[in-house]
Amino acid sequence: MSVLRLFVKLCTAAMLCAVAGSHHADAAPRMPPGSHGETQAASASIDPVGYMFQISNETLLIEMNPDVAYNSIRSEYLVVWYNDRPGNDDIRARRIAHDGRLLGGPFYIAAGDPGVDRRYPRVAYNVKADQYMVVWQNQEISSGHSIHGRRISGTGQVLDASDIVIQGAGYNLYTPANPVIAYAYSSDKYLVVWDETWHPLPISTSIYGQKVLATGALEGGIISISQDPGKNPRTKADLAYNLGRNEYLVAWEQYDSGANLSDIYCRRVTGNGLPLFPETTQIAHYTVSATAPSVAALPVEPDGQYLVAWEVHGALSDWDIVGSPVTADGNPQPHFIIKSTNNNELQPAISGNLNRGRYLATWQQAPSTGFLFSNISGVLVSQSGSIVEHTISLGGFVAHHPRVEGGAHGDFLTVYDDIPLAADAGIYGRFAGNRTYIPAVTKP
Repeated sequence: MSVLRLFVKLCTAAMLCAVAGSHHADAAPRMPPGSHGETQAASASIDPVGYMFQISNETLLIEMNPDVAYNSIRSEYLVVWYNDRPGNDDIRARRIAHDGRLLGGPFYIAAGDPGVDRRYPRVAYNVKADQYMVVWQNQEISSGHSIHGRRISGTGQVLDASDIVIQGAGYNLYTPANPVIAYAYSSDKYLVVWDETWHPLPISTSIYGQKVLATGALEGGIISISQDPGKNPRTKADLAYNLGRNEYLVAWEQYDSGANLSDIYCRRVTGNGLPLFPETTQIAHYTVSATAPSVAALPVEPDGQYLVAWEVHGALSDWDIVGSPVTADGNPQPHFIIKSTNNNELQPAISGNLNRGRYLATWQQAPSTGFLFSNISGVLVSQSGSIVEHTISLGGFVAHHPRVEGGAHGDFLTVYDDIPLAADAGIYGRFAGNRTYIPAVTKP
């Protein structure tokens, strides 16, 4: 790194810390790992386990945008993704054991119906019913966008013969998009959140939610989480559930039309779907854009906490990953840099692991020159908001869209879409932990 670039990076870091301090002057200073009653893991170290492995790569088919949920009863994961077929995108899934074994082949969750595209699936696990719920963005030529879902048993059986319609078709009046989902254990229900653009003037994009019971039935009406008055669209929401308070934290990217940049905001919602006050809390505001938030939670004593990570457009036109712990009552703590290099760090995805008492933050590492190759990297983050140890490489050749989930024994599984050498686009994964053995199945 040149002296000039190092100087600019240090200035950027100082700017982030200064902005964070000015927004949260009453926040306690960051403490080292182990402070404030942090869960003490058996080992703070984390390394890739085994090799990058293939989850699905069907010839001449583009498979992309995976998500993953952990089944604590069966000690396994469900990975979901969509197949990009012209005019007929579909949703597929595959089960993976905690030791890396592929459990059966890929199976369809929703398919057929030419002229219907199903994209951007997200999945949550319900431990009480031993079931998953998968939601996605549904797009029909005749009726526009809608939000659909289906439930999957713990053994991988599709439980619903037809889609659960969570938000109906927009018919070009409104466009619901980018659904996310989490499960509230204490309330025993799911919360699905999405952004929705209303097209008649004035055009606005707001954040909404809908409760769904374990039976697949909708409960109550659509929940307004953050309303755009016009010219300040809210998009790319994410959420996590905090067992300690039976609450969710919903975070989103919000455009500031006056400053011509994007900030990160959040709002707490109870496990029963009631939005709490304040209506919005600003997590990140800089003189550059902050985008693409990811949220995770840890149910630590006394009442849990969150971590929010996002992209920030750096001083030299590259992108970095920044984070902030958020207390259980929704108070953001000082920001810290998760990763900043000469290259672009993009598409953050984070997960907490109670067994480890840490978060794993992952991202796409891509050259700032726009060169083709990119991989997925990650780093452990403490509860108090500090980097625990070295950055690890989780694989990839032309890799995008990482998602990560904490599992058994302090492990994490990261999944992503990738285009390996001499292959087309498929879904891949890699474990990280402190195991000394290699998973039973690690290569395609």
